[in-house]
Amino acid sequence: MKEEDKLRQKFGRNTGFKTPDGYFDDFYEQLSYHLPEYPEKPRVPEMTRWQRIRPYVYLAAMFCGIWCMMKIFSDVSTRYNHTDADVPQEVVLAMNDNVTGDYVVEVESADDSNLNYSLQAEMCELYDNIEDFQSDFEYVMQSDGSDGDV
Repeated sequence: MKEEDKLRQKFGRNTGFKTPDGYFDDFYEQLSYHLPEYPEKPRVPEMTRWQRIRPYVYLAAMFCGIWCMMKIFSDVSTRYNHTDADVPQEVVLAMNDNVTGDYVVEVESADDSNLNYSLQAEMCELYDNIEDFQSDFEYVMQSDGSDGDV
């Protein structure tokens, strides 16, 4: 026998709880009397044609904007892309000249910090004072006002 059957034999089916006579006869009316009124669902207005196509118009506008931006970037990059033909003739002649050809330095890597140091060391060896540097390169140094009295 199951455990439930043993408990029923021992204690019986009477639990001591009873419902009053006719309780379930008007139960539904009593329950609906005590419940609050259920509000009606708000009606959603029908969408207009513009409301339906608006997300697609916005998406198309975004793609047009991206295309225009890429077109402008492409035009700007090709406009300022210089080739060897754009180099002035004076620079080509100066590079081919035996006198100035020794001073042309090819930069192999932009990350090479020793290159800047070696150029500085070489310039310090060649020029003892700033006047010689100015006369060789026809460069005029302008004072920044740091040597003035305060």
